[in-house]
Amino acid sequence: MKVSIIIPTFKPLYYLWECLDSLYKQTYSKEHFEILIVLNGDKDPYYGQIQEYLDSKISNKLNVRLLYSEISGVSNARNVGINNAAGEFITFIDDDDYVSVNYIEELLNCSSCTNIGCAHPIAFNKYGILEYSVEKAWLKLSPNKEVHYLKARKLFQGPCMKLIHRNIIGNHRFDTRFRNGEDSLFMFLISSKFNTISITSESAI
Repeated sequence: MKVSIIIPTFKPLYYLWECLDSLYKQTYSKEHFEILIVLNGDKDPYYGQIQEYLDSKISNKLNVRLLYSEISGVSNARNVGINNAAGEFITFIDDDDYVSVNYIEELLNCSSCTNIGCAHPIAFNKYGILEYSVEKAWLKLSPNKEVHYLKARKLFQGPCMKLIHRNIIGNHRFDTRFRNGEDSLFMFLISSKFNTISITSESAI
C-alpha cells in the first residue's frame, strides 16, 4: 500500500460524504491508497450511518476501513489511524475537507522519505473562500522545488495538506493531553526527520 489517508470524525454531518466523494475521484490508482475513517466519541447513530454510506456508495470502489474509539479527540483519532495504517506515506484529512482530483498524485510526485510534500491550502466556509495566512506563505514557494523547512515554517502549523513518509513519523504520535497546539507540537517532534519540503502545483488542493 502506497498511501494511507486518515480521516478523524466526530458526530459527522453531510460534509463527510463530500470528503469521501472527493477521494473517490482521485486520478491516482485506487488500488494503491487506503482510507481510514476514525470515528471517536459517541458511536451511535454515527457508526451505523457511516457504514451504511460506505456499503451503498464507496466500499466496493475504494479500500476503506471504519475504525472506532470511544475516546474523543482528534489527536487520539489520528493516533489510532497511524497505528492501523498500512501505507508507506500518510496524509491527514479532516472530515469537513475535500480535495482536488490530483491531490494524491501530485503530493506523491514531490514527497520522499526525507522530504514532505505540501498541497495548496485553501480555507473556506459556506460563504466562499477566506483569506488565509498559510496560503499566502505557500504561494511564495516554487512548485516542485525543495526548500529548507525553516523557510516555510508557517506551513507547519498542522499536519493536513501534507504527505508524510512513515519513516519521518516513526514512533511519534499526537499528544492527547493537549486540546490546543497539539498539531504544531506533532510537526515540531517530527521535524528532526526531514530537512526539506516541496509544494505541488496550485491545482492540487
